Amino acid sequence: MMVNRRLAQPVFTLVAVLSISLSAACGSGDGYRFVVGQVTNVVPSSVTALAELDLVDADGVAWQFKARGFVGQTPSHLQEHAATGQSIRVEYFEEDGHLVISAITD
Repeated sequence: MMVNRRLAQPVFTLVAVLSISLSAACGSGDGYRFVVGQVTNVVPSSVTALAELDLVDADGVAWQFKARGFVGQTPSHLQEHAATGQSIRVEYFEEDGHLVISAITD
């Protein structure tokens, strides 16, 4: 059976992403959680990297996160969300009493 190499890489990537997403969604015990809310404050560490982020969820709960660089969205893009009121999804884990962002999607 011949495998088309141009198709193999995207398919492999898709399978890997789906596997990771499924294991996270099924509570794999890795400690990752998520919250959806509106951005209230963005603290960049550079043009492309985030240092801190605050948001408020639908129940009015305020969340404060730390970040370690690029987390899927640039600080300027997150500031646009703050200005427009569009919600984002923040995936995070807890470390040393801080909520640390692992990924942000909109």
